[in-house]
Amino acid sequence: VLHVFGMYMTYDIAFVYRDASCDLSISNIQFMEKSYFERQQESPRNLSLTMFSGKDILVDKRYTQLFKRGASDKIAAAAVARLNEVVVKLEAYFSE
Repeated sequence: VLHVFGMYMTYDIAFVYRDASCDLSISNIQFMEKSYFERQQESPRNLSLTMFSGKDILVDKRYTQLFKRGASDKIAAAAVARLNEVVVKLEAYFSE
């Protein structure tokens, strides 16, 4: 039996320009299950839905699912890959 799950990751990106260089910081990383995120997006009001901090998932590995072993590890690997992709694309954009 194949069991698939999805998470949305939101984060803040800040650029600080100094002496012809740029520092990039990514903060406020939060995760929400796909169905909850989509429900929140469709609602005109702010719903109180379960969110996980970056620390919950990436450090403390608090996210578990009944049928998915190592769910936090899988989410963490995908999150790091996605953030690396964002950084590489930003670097390419600003290099042009």
